[in-house]
Amino acid sequence: GDPCASLRYDPARPPTVKLHPPKGKPSRRGPLVEVCLLRALASLKTTPAIRAVIGADTDALQSFRPEIGRIIKPLGDRAVPALALARGSPSATTRSFAQTLLESLGRRNTADMVQLPDRALVLEVIRAFGTTRDLDALPVLLSMVSVEQEDVQTAAREAVLAYGGAATFKLREAFQNTTGQPADDTLPAADLAHKLFEAADDLRLREAYALLDEGLALETKGDLAGAVTRFERLLAEHPEMPRRKLMAPAFQRYGRTFEESDPARATAYYE
Repeated sequence: GDPCASLRYDPARPPTVKLHPPKGKPSRRGPLVEVCLLRALASLKTTPAIRAVIGADTDALQSFRPEIGRIIKPLGDRAVPALALARGSPSATTRSFAQTLLESLGRRNTADMVQLPDRALVLEVIRAFGTTRDLDALPVLLSMVSVEQEDVQTAAREAVLAYGGAATFKLREAFQNTTGQPADDTLPAADLAHKLFEAADDLRLREAYALLDEGLALETKGDLAGAVTRFERLLAEHPEMPRRKLMAPAFQRYGRTFEESDPARATAYYE
């Protein structure tokens, strides 16, 4: 049977593990206890717990590697944020082991590591890159600072800022690619990053802002139907665009015009 079958985890007191290893030869109790603890940690399926499992590879003979690999692989994408953190370990051995585990999960490079279906995991990976300041991940982060999803965009920008001066060269390169103009060499990395973010927003939302201004002008003239038509198109194409709150008054005023004739439609515009 499973030598860890007697392991009991109390969810009311995480991450406390109560372990009662089976009786056996004294020489086997230590490794058996460690394997059971590693399995218990992995069962929590949190990034800190999984990172601890990966960090158990401290044996000079690397005797636990096969077991750690067997524990990590079934976790799939859930393990990627912890492996991203492990890639930044001061230990070259841990970094190499983390890369091997990532490859076993089909995540061979930093671009693969953010191509996850679960957005919450993507955010964790992005934050991990910012924590470790993984230079291999910097081009990937810079490509995400102008994405439409606001939470991903914010996480990518925060991660880029965390690199500090180490990101200066790539920031200058990205700024020139975005604007067509060379970056100011005197700007600190943080200021240059904010300039890049502003330029990326202007480029991504230039047409959207023009349509927003057009809709606001129609609202001012009293053409609520025209304004709402433009705003609906905007929200369909850019659901998380900045300044979207400016559209709310037009929807509310337009909804009032249907309160008597079509209450359901009025409610839809209010919402």
